[in-house]
Amino acid sequence: MIKRMPYILLFSFGLVYSNNSIAEVQFGIGSRIATILSIGSNGLIGSYSTITIPAKVNKSVLIEPEITFSNMKQDRANGGKSEETIQGLIVGIFKYSKSNRSIKPYYGARIGLVKYITEQTNPTNGVVDSSSITVNYISPTYGAEVEIINNFTIAGEIGLTYIKSDTEQNINTESRLMARFLF
Repeated sequence: MIKRMPYILLFSFGLVYSNNSIAEVQFGIGSRIATILSIGSNGLIGSYSTITIPAKVNKSVLIEPEITFSNMKQDRANGGKSEETIQGLIVGIFKYSKSNRSIKPYYGARIGLVKYITEQTNPTNGVVDSSSITVNYISPTYGAEVEIINNFTIAGEIGLTYIKSDTEQNINTESRLMARFLF
């Protein structure tokens, strides 16, 4: 999947130049705050922030690559330490539904890779136990955004998230709150 990511990005931005004409494109910057679902035996539960680079094409298509990095450290009551790191690269491709209201609904999917790394230090002997899992992430998504001020939008999304690694798979719902500023 990681070898396919450049092709997915290329395909996504290829939509910008479809229909043999140069499309009207607005680029921007955004942020995503989402709930991380439990991933099998790792039991990773928490939240993280993501930087997005939205590209709105002809006001009808949204292409939104996102980069995730989170590092959470914790001192345990028994004297041990734990550290959880999340790294991800996900691309969302969405189509806006026709709407005459100020709320603009959209639908599409997010696909990508997310890597979870956990390290736990044993308090008695100082040995570090480390584990890592990389998962394929696919999430059909429905959302709606509202323009707060010129070119600044807030959106709410719900997705059915399918996460699969070599050893595990998981299906859950995931809600997201997005903020986007287009230039």
